[in-house]
Amino acid sequence: MPTVELIMSEFGSMRSNAGGNNLRDYARLEPTLSSFLKIFPEASVKLYSDSVLLVHERVEVITVDPPFEPRAKRYGWRAHDYYQARGLLKSNADIAVAMDADMLIVSDEFRLILSFAERFGLALPLNPRLLARIDGEVGQDSTYLREFDETKGLGVAFNLTPVAFSTHHSVARALLERYCELLKLAPGRGAVHMSKACFEHRFQPCVLPPQWCVCSAQDFDSKHLWSNAIALHVGHKDVLPRWRMEARKRRYIEFFNRYFFGK
Repeated sequence: MPTVELIMSEFGSMRSNAGGNNLRDYARLEPTLSSFLKIFPEASVKLYSDSVLLVHERVEVITVDPPFEPRAKRYGWRAHDYYQARGLLKSNADIAVAMDADMLIVSDEFRLILSFAERFGLALPLNPRLLARIDGEVGQDSTYLREFDETKGLGVAFNLTPVAFSTHHSVARALLERYCELLKLAPGRGAVHMSKACFEHRFQPCVLPPQWCVCSAQDFDSKHLWSNAIALHVGHKDVLPRWRMEARKRRYIEFFNRYFFGK
């Protein structure tokens, strides 16, 4: 079995996440940390931060000085994207998985992310906005300009949690190195720079379906999404309530079918 490491990054003294949900009642790395260690109890965990955070006995905290203006409004998000990728590159594990702190893994099948990383080098989910130019034009802190984009933004848009990386894959490593360079050259939305780096390197990571990062139904919805969810982005405030509601519906239908039809 390959060795596994979880990479996380948190910046600033207070927890802050996009998506509208207030998770300050959670421990700083929850629900990601506990749900990940449930699937991978053998995993090591590294946390990158600009301060010494006392978070969990299993977590090694690495204090860093981000190459971004600390007074910028989006400083924390920029540093987060950068050190998620740097953490992947620096990992000594066979497979490193970078995740935001507002993810809840709800399926044991999450463990199969290792197979995708081993086979393709890099695996990350589809963004619910689907097209790179939509995410680039409506996403926060974007540096995207369609007139300078050879693809006109018609490629796939990525989500950056979870990102699974085979540390032995040289092409995926080169892609992540270029992604980090772009983040420093033009600080801004990580997903925009990931699309650009992929096109430059002529390398497409394995794009995981939306079930690997279920986001707000306001952006993307499907009858197959909730019943096959693998990980929920619970920083989006409508995600966990919707998933619970759909689970109750499924249990009711199963009971009805067994009681009346013996199925």
